[in-house]
Amino acid sequence: MNDEQRAYWNGPTAQRWISQQERLDRALAPFGSALVDEAEVRPGDRVLDVGCGCGDTSLAVARLIQPGGTVVGVDLSAPMLARARERGASLGLENASFVEADAATFKAEPPFDRIVSRFGVMFFADPRAAFTHVRALLRSGGRLTFVCWREYDENPWSKLPMDVVQSYLPEATIPGMDGSPGPFAFADRQRVTAILRESGFEDVVLEPFDAEVCLSPNDLEDAVEFSVQAGPAARALVDVSPEVHEGVRRGLRQQLSQHRREDGFWLGGAAWMASAAVL
Repeated sequence: MNDEQRAYWNGPTAQRWISQQERLDRALAPFGSALVDEAEVRPGDRVLDVGCGCGDTSLAVARLIQPGGTVVGVDLSAPMLARARERGASLGLENASFVEADAATFKAEPPFDRIVSRFGVMFFADPRAAFTHVRALLRSGGRLTFVCWREYDENPWSKLPMDVVQSYLPEATIPGMDGSPGPFAFADRQRVTAILRESGFEDVVLEPFDAEVCLSPNDLEDAVEFSVQAGPAARALVDVSPEVHEGVRRGLRQQLSQHRREDGFWLGGAAWMASAAVL
């Protein structure tokens, strides 16, 4: 059981993600759309969404697999799943359901046609064991498709805010840089490819996918708010003094003002689009 991640995603972090859900979905929209396209879901498919959070990917899939298809979103976070259920109900998507469970041990019958994940698989406590279990949930001919962040230095949307944070908090670290669970745990293409192959997957492919991350469509303060609420900067700023928090915001205003475009504030994002099959 991934107890550390369960505690983290059921605490204040969950409430922060819920409060920032619209901002986060907007920022990650290019990656989520590309993921759904790559997965090639079809009407009638049975789909599992790993680390579904507030349900954005699950609900996008639910629309595409009608009629006859179902999607199950799995996550450790009870508060975020509650938000996902609210969103599904408001949209009338009865073919989407959400289950509080660790995907590394989640059991379901019958097997799935597709498994997808938007930035969810990097938090597995034991990736090889988790992917071995996930593979067993796919039917023969089924495919796993997920998107995960590449190197931290290739992701200005995350690095620029963290650089400002570290100017005030030099000891602040970036989770997952050493391969432990965290946003950048799957940055190493060779490592991820090896994990998937050792877990029994075949036809493993990781291709780079780059997109601009929208911090705000129009407002500098909104862009600053996104930057202190998302990514490693958000974790580093937990329980800091008001003086440090305001200093970071001041630094972000200065830095982000240099990235204003006609359509808002954008910074680069770099990911792997991964796919693997059960033959």
